[in-house]
Amino acid sequence: IAFDDIDPDVGGQDFDFKTGTSMSSPHIAGVGALLKQAHPDWGQAEAKSAMMTTSRQDLLNRLMGDPATPFDMGSGFVQPTSAFEPGLLYGASKNDYNAFTCGITVTDPSYVPEPSCEELANQGYSFQEYDLNYPSIGLTNLLGIGKVTRTVTSAVEGKTRFTAFVEAPEGVVVTVIPSTLLLDCGESASFEIVMEANSNATESEQVFGALTWIGTKQDYGGKKGGKKGGKKSGKGGKKGEEADPEVYSVYSPIATKYETFVAPDELFLLSPNGTGSFEIGIGYSGTYFAKVHGPQPA
Repeated sequence: IAFDDIDPDVGGQDFDFKTGTSMSSPHIAGVGALLKQAHPDWGQAEAKSAMMTTSRQDLLNRLMGDPATPFDMGSGFVQPTSAFEPGLLYGASKNDYNAFTCGITVTDPSYVPEPSCEELANQGYSFQEYDLNYPSIGLTNLLGIGKVTRTVTSAVEGKTRFTAFVEAPEGVVVTVIPSTLLLDCGESASFEIVMEANSNATESEQVFGALTWIGTKQDYGGKKGGKKGGKKSGKGGKKGEEADPEVYSVYSPIATKYETFVAPDELFLLSPNGTGSFEIGIGYSGTYFAKVHGPQPA
């Protein structure tokens, strides 16, 4: 807010409205503090999960005016009230994040995870960045078919049935295995998201979709007398009618990009004889021919 005595002739105005991280950060920090007060057993990952999976997505790209994508808005616009009762939580420990850093290029050579990457590998942690137990789902290089694993924990009192609903990215078939979870409060379950490119897939084009778990409490009992209904969309029944079950909606954005071939952009060879190896990915069935370009022998 600017002072109201700025001379308009030099570009002053009575007020201005700005958005960005300088404003979103304190809002998110405040919501996180309230969540921690309401749920002292939640860690940072659980609090972040609750805010992400209960957000709304009816937003526009500020520059283009088109509907916003996950690359514009992340999971969406935070709804603090809904975040207090998210239905499901995507949790992650320090070791999960350490394993994530083991699988990516760490620019700080002094950084050494504790436990070490070798110890984490021996404990069965995945170093694939897409396997970090994060509320959003990303598979950068979809080589024909790919699989992502997630684990969720129920935050609903009593037994709740969650059913998966998928909005598949264009050109991609998405299957969730299993597609139904029956969980008690505090109980966890893992599931796989299998993505397979079809004939409509466009190479090297980023596409978006969503996975939403809809949870319905199984033990509401349908009692008479209109007990208060669902935290999300359930409604209490009128006198003499059965109360609706409590319903929870748990949203995760999906981002992927179909590729037919993936290889490192650069290759550094440190061996004395100038030889080395690297991995490539091929997203099609057929013959591949390699041809060398570059430095010529002296």
